[in-house]
Amino acid sequence: MSQNAVEAARDVSSFLVPHQSSEDLVAQGVPAREARRRAFRRTMMMEVVRTLIEIIFYWGVIMPALVTLLLVVIFCTRLADAFDGKNATGYVNYAVFGHIGDHCDMPIGWMVLLFWLVTFCKMFSMYAWERCILRCTERNCCQNDRCERVRRFLWYFVAVPLALWELIWPLTTFLMLVIARDCSWKLKASGWLVLTPYLMLVFVICVWLLWLPCLKPMLCRAGIIPDPANLVRSFRQVRYDPQAFNDDGGYATSCAICLSDFEAADQIVVAPCTHGNHVFHRNCLASWFRTAQTCPLCRAQLGTAAPERELEAPLDS
Repeated sequence: MSQNAVEAARDVSSFLVPHQSSEDLVAQGVPAREARRRAFRRTMMMEVVRTLIEIIFYWGVIMPALVTLLLVVIFCTRLADAFDGKNATGYVNYAVFGHIGDHCDMPIGWMVLLFWLVTFCKMFSMYAWERCILRCTERNCCQNDRCERVRRFLWYFVAVPLALWELIWPLTTFLMLVIARDCSWKLKASGWLVLTPYLMLVFVICVWLLWLPCLKPMLCRAGIIPDPANLVRSFRQVRYDPQAFNDDGGYATSCAICLSDFEAADQIVVAPCTHGNHVFHRNCLASWFRTAQTCPLCRAQLGTAAPERELEAPLDS
């Protein structure tokens, strides 16, 4: 499930932000230096979008789990009612579902009802994915790419729309709750109740925005977590040669990350992507790997973090 979510997030980010490599831009007549600058900025944007989509995908999996927990609570209260003769289950059901039809100048009740319907649909989709795709793949019972077609249908017609729902519904409901004037306070409380997990999602995204540029590099340098920047240790290094670094069939004359020209004293590495001639400053590429393990110019996947034995001396950025 995790690997599929990563692949789907890459596909969606590529759809939202179409990528062009520096070679494609050069072929269109864009100067080489400007082509590298545009390709790197677009790659950086795509990786940010990809990570946000991954968070939304995973949160879409967490939400049904929270609903399952609520159902467990209702089941436990019903058991308790069976022993003590009280009606705690009725109070829980009334607090969660009993105010959907209350008077309100905004369709908050409909939004709450849609939340529960879509959440149960997500639970069914997760069950269908587990039963119809993963187990079928493990047993090798697919023929004529049947599994692949069903998988694509589930991702692009079920998972992606549900991920978009995770963006549209909370924003719309939040605005309705804020601007509602003539509305039952119990209905608004029910709306805030189902909106609480999405407010937690906003907190997670804020922590992530702080994590990438600040916290993660600090923990990597301290050796507390594996440093993906050490992946650059295994890349081939090249010495600067004015004849080889010429933007005319050879290596680039400048680093696409910092946009500085290469010099004889620089440590220059070649990324092992399909093009084979994407060069960067060693420390620039190491810093980039703390954000994504892809080529900054063509977005080719370059691997994972370095082995544990190479993590003893993290690279300086």
